[in-house]
Order: sequence, then C-alpha cells, then structure tokens
Amino acid sequence: MESHRTTESARRRGIDVRWIVMMAAIAVLVASCGGSDEPTNGDGSLIGVIPGGETTVAPDATSGGAVESTEPTASPLECIGGEVCRIDVPLTEILLDETPSSIAIEGHHAWLAAPDAMSVVEVDLETGATTQTFGVDEEPADVVVGADSLWVTTYEFSFGPLLRIDPADGTLVAEIGDSGVAPRAVAVLDDAAWAVIDGHGQVARIDVVTNEVSDVLGDTDISGGGTDTAIVGADGIAWAINESDGSVERINANGRTIDAIIGDLGFLAEESGETSSILSDGAKALAVTSEGVWVLADTPAPGGELNVVGGGALFLLDARTGEVTRQIDLVIEPAFGRPGLAVTQDAAWYFGFIDGYPVRVDLATGRQTFARLDNAFAVGVATDGATVWFAVESHFGDDSIVGIEEAAAAVASDALEN
Repeated sequence: MESHRTTESARRRGIDVRWIVMMAAIAVLVASCGGSDEPTNGDGSLIGVIPGGETTVAPDATSGGAVESTEPTASPLECIGGEVCRIDVPLTEILLDETPSSIAIEGHHAWLAAPDAMSVVEVDLETGATTQTFGVDEEPADVVVGADSLWVTTYEFSFGPLLRIDPADGTLVAEIGDSGVAPRAVAVLDDAAWAVIDGHGQVARIDVVTNEVSDVLGDTDISGGGTDTAIVGADGIAWAINESDGSVERINANGRTIDAIIGDLGFLAEESGETSSILSDGAKALAVTSEGVWVLADTPAPGGELNVVGGGALFLLDARTGEVTRQIDLVIEPAFGRPGLAVTQDAAWYFGFIDGYPVRVDLATGRQTFARLDNAFAVGVATDGATVWFAVESHFGDDSIVGIEEAAAAVASDALEN
C-alpha cells in the first residue's frame, strides 16, 4: 500500500491519503463485480457482510446506557481473502450519548475520551449506565488510568497539554505541557508518567508528585508531528513508537535512558526528490504481557503493490533484550490511524483497516478471525482479560461500547476448523 506523508493537522484529524486510495480501490472492486453492494476481494469473494442476529435488551438496562446482547444466528461461512473468516459470537453493546475516540478499562468501569463533546466519560460495564461525565477545556484524544488519576492527552493544533484529572470528581489536578512539551501518548510507571512529546519528538518523564517534567530523553523524532504513536510500560521499562521510521524505543525508566532501538518492524519508504512515499508504517500499537511486548505493525504488501486487505504483522519483543522472538503475519491490515492492540492470555485483538471490524489472532496457532459490527467501526480497544471492549463509532445511529468474551470467541474460532 502506498501513500504520501500528510500534514500534521491532517494526520491528527484522522485524514490519510491511504484512506482515500483504499476507498477508491474498493469502489473499483465493487464495480468490477457486477455492482454488488458489498466490498470484495480481488477474486470477487466477499470481504464481509453484516451478520444476522437477534438483539435482546437486558432486564437491568438503564436509560442513556442500555446494555444489549446480540446472539449470533447461523450463517454461511464468510471469509476475507479465503483465509480469515467471520466468527459468530455474542456481542454485548452499551449505547453511548457521545462519540468516543478511545477507551481504557479499570475494573468493571470504562473511561472514554469524547472529543466532540469535550468530555471524559465513565461507564459501568455491568449495568451500562454512564456514571460520570467530566467536561474539559481541551479536545480529549486518549485517556489512560494510573497513579489514582486519569491522564488525558488532548488535541489543540499541535500543542495540546496533558490533563491529569481526579477520577472521583473530575477535578483538574494538573495541566502539563506548553509550546515545547505537548504529550501525544502517555504511560504511567510507578513514580512517573512517561509521555511521547509532539513537536520535539522526544519522551518526557513527568513526576507524579510534582506534576513537573523532570527529564526529556532522545534527540530523534518519535512522534513525527502526529498522533499515530503509542507508549506502554511495565516493570520499570517503557516502550515508545518512533512514528518517523516505525521503530520502537526501549526506555529504562529507572535509569532514565533510551537503551535500545528496535527497527525492522515493517517500515518502508521511498524517496523521490522532496517527496517521501510511505509504503508501510512499521510499528502502530503496543501491548505489554508476561511474554514480552507485542507490536502491531503495518508491513509492506507482497511486491509493494496496493493491497486492500493485506500488509501487517504481530511481533513479539523480548522485554530484556528487545529482540524479535516471534512474528505472525496478518491478512487484515491494521487501521490506518491508531489501530489499538489488546492482548489476552490466548489472543491479540485489534481493528482492521476496512470497516474497522474487530480482528482476533490466536497467539498459539496464528489463526485469524474477525467479528462484524453492524454499520459501525471500532476506534479504540481495551481488555479486562475476560472480555475485549471496543469503543465504536456508528455510521449512523448510536455510538457504543461493544464487548466480546474471549472464551466465546476462542470456541467460535476453533469451531471453524471443524
């Protein structure tokens, strides 16, 4: 897949040349297949159709946040590229009043950034009720839970501050950032929050006691001026995506140093005069597990040609050395912006480029399946271990949170082999 690097403001708002190219490609494929209303692969097979289902409303559903359960119905096998098939699995849906841009899970509660409403929203995942809504003065992009606080990254041209909010009552504890420090992604480790800085493209350590930036590490461009970056951390180590070349940087949080840079994660660019053509982005999302660090990456399509439904991989990095110990090639390409990554004990979940449907990758077998959302696409993903929760934006109608039980998805995936 080929694209040209867009301006910072365009990337921040989720506009990417590749999206336009992909939609045009789908239109061509649809036209070539007799005018079908469904997008297709190059061989004419369906990319996917909306599954049937019977929706029931749970007895404890509350107004403004109804919990709905969609039971799967028997349907013909639907596959992408003849390889990745849809699983029939129950979906738990919680309707929202606001459009989300990300999701974080804490216990049985979800925290959502709602940029259009300029607010941060708390939802009880058991009842579906919206329990708190905090208005903010900036447009929130992402929310992270840590150090008894909500850490909210914001838009605001290219220099949005990091907001630290008390989750009990919405009090603004601190506003961190100025024209030289504009956090784009944040992870909380012990006594500090670590943030990827926009503009300078470095990593900042923020003391959680003083709320001051105590260290700034790195002299290379990590964020590339956009928001398609990520940082995660555990056990004294933080991992940050360098968006400019798709690599991952390993940060020793205790020693306050960048001690390794992991490349060869799928990034590919072609230079032609003053124009840089990005064929694949490399690292897109991160997740820390007991096995190591999983990296969701955009990788070159075979032969470098435009590929509507391909070009991606999962890499497992050794947390101690940073070496790649496993690679699982993906059929469904990760979403073009922030595709998210949530890893349970048995599977990795992200959302795909076309239609933003949830994709499951079995970590033992590498088997890949997907769940279809009804006229909607995922914009964020998180897990509590048992259930994978997606923040979902509807093409029309209500936005929502959609939950998929990992155990049910595993059974449905295994059933495809029988």
